[in-house]
Amino acid sequence: MRTLIVLAALVVVAMAATTDYSQMFTEFKAKFGRVYASESEDARRFQVFVENMKTAERLQASNPLATFGVNEFSDVSAAEFKIRHNAEKYYARIANKAGPAPIANVGMPPSQDWRAKGAVTYVKNQGQCGSCWSFSTTGSIEGQWFLAGNTLTALSEQELVSCDTIDQGCNGGLMDDAFDWLVQYRNGQIVTESSYPYVSGGGNVPSCDISGKIVGAKIGGHQDIAHDENTMATWMSKSGPLSIAVDATSWQTYTGGIMTNCQAVQLDHGVLIVGFEGSGSIPYWIIKNSWGGSWGENGYIRVQYGTDQCLITKYPTTSIVNGSIGPTPPPGPPTPPTPPTPPSGKTFTQKQCTDAACTQGCSSNTFPQDKCLQLSGGGSAIAKCETADLNMKTFMFSNNCTGFSIPETQPINQCLQDNQGTYFENLCSSSITAVASATELQLRLPKHIAQKLQRLRKQ
Repeated sequence: MRTLIVLAALVVVAMAATTDYSQMFTEFKAKFGRVYASESEDARRFQVFVENMKTAERLQASNPLATFGVNEFSDVSAAEFKIRHNAEKYYARIANKAGPAPIANVGMPPSQDWRAKGAVTYVKNQGQCGSCWSFSTTGSIEGQWFLAGNTLTALSEQELVSCDTIDQGCNGGLMDDAFDWLVQYRNGQIVTESSYPYVSGGGNVPSCDISGKIVGAKIGGHQDIAHDENTMATWMSKSGPLSIAVDATSWQTYTGGIMTNCQAVQLDHGVLIVGFEGSGSIPYWIIKNSWGGSWGENGYIRVQYGTDQCLITKYPTTSIVNGSIGPTPPPGPPTPPTPPTPPSGKTFTQKQCTDAACTQGCSSNTFPQDKCLQLSGGGSAIAKCETADLNMKTFMFSNNCTGFSIPETQPINQCLQDNQGTYFENLCSSSITAVASATELQLRLPKHIAQKLQRLRKQ
């Protein structure tokens, strides 16, 4: 591991010496549609962007199994971004609170992922509001409600942000306090997100209005879990997702992989552990965040298991659900668990040929954009056509587009050699086209990318 860190540091130093931040900023603005009000604001945001990229380079050097870089928050300063993880004064109150005793002589279970079991709703976005605590709260209740035998139902953060008189809306709060408020003032009930949608992403907190809202779940209380990773994993392996707090200071520029050197100074952000993986050489936790689906790994982050990364053990807690709502009218149809970027219905075509000009012995396969595709040689990917490229998120260890991914870009309208001695050309279309048996087809990669993935798999 020490060798990997040293090599990563050398790579980052070399990159920093040759990085064209100006070009990166231009591409960032085009990708995320940034248009600033003045030249001075453009210049200021460029400086913020450069500082964030330098931070990403430092984090990359100390986290060789993760990736950091450009995302939608790259022109937001650390001070501005702090609103998304601003609850340190609340978590400081419970910093010395003792949890239950750990389970003795227990090791890490092999793995669990509650997303695959249907206990996790889609990734949400708190926006410019310090309401992370409310998203962690609803995530716990959603999972416990489902595991009690009910329909998975997306629940309302807005009820907590606007109505909870114990916590402080966009200025922070605690999950235990939110659980207590629901029990004391709502008879344990919380309404559905579809009946009381989240509107505080801009930092505004409307007055509480619970009239006519539909109850979606009911809790009987909450329970603290031992501050011990093996005990947390043992509990989670059977009992569902777990609310926690973390130090998220080093998360802003995260784009994927496993963090092994996460800052761990002060809890400031509420999130939800939805799974863990213990069978690989580097065990890790799977954490659902509330910064939208374009951040991290489709809204999730993985951190190393067993080393208290990001202070992950300091505040594990869960809601308690005893059964159904009872005589209260049942909830309306839940918001379906869709991916952060829904499939566009658009397609792209790979023309596979025998010559380097892609003119002889050609056949064509059409693939859907924004859907999980199988790769020739193993792994999977999600592809989307942009103005001049085919942008891909490549999952080299997974056949279902989950887990660690690497962003890649392929040219369009250009003949490329693959790793099988033949050639192919990517052709993008703006129209919606029917795809026949697309799941049985395998997407080809340029030779240099395929070889790169093979090297990474062997590491």
